[in-house]
Amino acid sequence: MRSFREIDRFYIILAAAVVIVGGLVVYGVRGIFETLNTANRIDEEVIGDADPRLNVGKLNEAHDAVFKRQLVPLDLKN
Repeated sequence: MRSFREIDRFYIILAAAVVIVGGLVVYGVRGIFETLNTANRIDEEVIGDADPRLNVGKLNEAHDAVFKRQLVPLDLKN
């Protein structure tokens, strides 16, 4: 008779722990999806007013530095 009480108490504690962990998981996932929903909302006024500004001179300078540099050949005959 005593072993049934211990088994029953174990399953009650297990069920309570599963319910608590399940509640925490639901709360966390709900928070994640709520954050994603907030991040996907875009304010059109902010996008319309912002024009990208490029410094064409620096952009061309960086392009030239990468693609027009002198390559040093490797001497692999040694």
